[in-house]
Amino acid sequence: MSLYRNSNESPAPQPHGGGDGEPARRITILRARDLMERGVRTVEPETTIARLVEVFDEEGVSGLPVIDSKDKLVGVVTKTDMARAYAEAAEEGEPRPDGTLYDLEDEEALELEPDLRRFEKLALTARALMTTNVVTAGEDETAADLAARMLEHGIHRVIVTRRDEVIGVVSSFDLLRAIVEYESQLKN
Repeated sequence: MSLYRNSNESPAPQPHGGGDGEPARRITILRARDLMERGVRTVEPETTIARLVEVFDEEGVSGLPVIDSKDKLVGVVTKTDMARAYAEAAEEGEPRPDGTLYDLEDEEALELEPDLRRFEKLALTARALMTTNVVTAGEDETAADLAARMLEHGIHRVIVTRRDEVIGVVSSFDLLRAIVEYESQLKN
């Protein structure tokens, strides 16, 4: 994902460089397709909470798109959704996990795996946990648009879709990585 190109193909070029015989570099506007993680793991609405714990651990992610039998996006389920459901169950009499802390302001619910048996007791599925009002973007939307949408909705990821099918995910970390690369290239 290079931010600079030595061509005139940039949709909104801004010159940089040039001195000492160096060719002027053009800044290319980054789009969702440039930033997104492809091959995103998805789950179905009937995926159990116990299986969700396993998938989060296997994939090292904190949120998963939920798709129906026609591969259409129907929701997103996060570790925070799971922690919230667990906290609500605890308020209703289900014991909280011993020694496990959840920070509901953070997307990272800590130490989920040791409490798998307790999650299985909840008998919840992705359908019951997921957010159905999913914030999505098209693959041609700009990084600035994605960042603005994340800020507006207080979220950490935007699902990139094409005709309601998941083709990628852009996270706030992906945007930060792009900023770091951009600044690094400016220094060179």
